[in-house]
Amino acid sequence: MEITDDRVYILENDRLEALLVFDRHGKFLLNIGKKGRGPGEYYTINDFFINERDEEIAIYDGNMREIHHYDQDGHHLRTHAFENNWLFACHPLDSSRHALDYTKRAGNRNPFHLRLVDSSGQAYFNYKPLKRDYYYANNHHIAFYKAMNGLFYTPALCDTIFTLSPAGITGGYAIDFGKQRLPEFFFDMLDKNEHATALLKSSYCHRIRNVLETERLLSFNFGFGSIELCLFYDKLTGETFQNIQFLPPPRASRGNLLAGTFNSENLHTLVHNMPEAYIEQWKNVLGADNWQLLTEISLGDNPLLFFYDITPPPAE
Repeated sequence: MEITDDRVYILENDRLEALLVFDRHGKFLLNIGKKGRGPGEYYTINDFFINERDEEIAIYDGNMREIHHYDQDGHHLRTHAFENNWLFACHPLDSSRHALDYTKRAGNRNPFHLRLVDSSGQAYFNYKPLKRDYYYANNHHIAFYKAMNGLFYTPALCDTIFTLSPAGITGGYAIDFGKQRLPEFFFDMLDKNEHATALLKSSYCHRIRNVLETERLLSFNFGFGSIELCLFYDKLTGETFQNIQFLPPPRASRGNLLAGTFNSENLHTLVHNMPEAYIEQWKNVLGADNWQLLTEISLGDNPLLFFYDITPPPAE
């Protein structure tokens, strides 16, 4: 999901395989693009990008290694195709340059985690040689996330969130997982088919993804053995804290707000079967007015979009 001043973009890949556009009141406006193999059509949607400055929307078709660009009304503008068959994820840096992630490599065809390429496909920046094939250890197709000033990049099984610009890596945030940090040698004695199984049975933190940013915080998910957790990182102090159960997991951010979704049927069941002791806790966290809104939700209502502001305590 991406949120702009007047629109909400939602990628629905379970049933529709479509990029849906709504206004800020939840009214459906249009689909971007169309599934198919004709001009400007996509085979799959692995990611999408909103360029507010140029008023363009781009869809990344990972199966065909293509980026399709559209205007705000959904009209196809152009398509950029990548010849390399082993590309894992990508993101436009500007109108002519792209960031490419090569986590899913084959043999020695792609020796680096990250490459920045120009309009002709020529690499002008490389980061970190690949030591092994991460195909079985990393199962998501997004390595790039929109930052407030640039782009975030999360390499496979890395505990650092890098920031990118068209010039290359400009900085980043190192997340301290302490004793749960995944050691460099973890996969050295494993066959690649055993990577995923070994991770799920471990007590190591791995696979940072769904990175979002507000003016004060980073929000991201990470794997911890076989479960996935949501963490907030205070950019001012470097401290981390976990998302509390009362708030929906963040799916998008805008300014100083995070946004998450609740399924109305699940929320209706939760609210109307909640023990009295927990009701008071929810009221304290969400406020009495918001709690009252939750009690008025019906089983057939549309999914709900929540905006919330998480403000850490003042730094000493």
